[in-house]
Amino acid sequence: MKAQTQMSEVSHPLPLGRFVETIRKATARAIAEQRAMGLSIAVWRNGKIEHIPADQPFPPT
Repeated sequence: MKAQTQMSEVSHPLPLGRFVETIRKATARAIAEQRAMGLSIAVWRNGKIEHIPADQPFPPT
């Protein structure tokens, strides 16, 4: 059986702040691309999937 790696042994290629910023930018880009194609945005809210039409502001207020 393979030994499990401890979390402290895992090296992270990006500092946490930079990782979060990278994910934020990728998400914004994906949302912009979906809207440009006229596709709705799927989000998880209150335990359910909700679709936000491309012509509505995102994130909804």
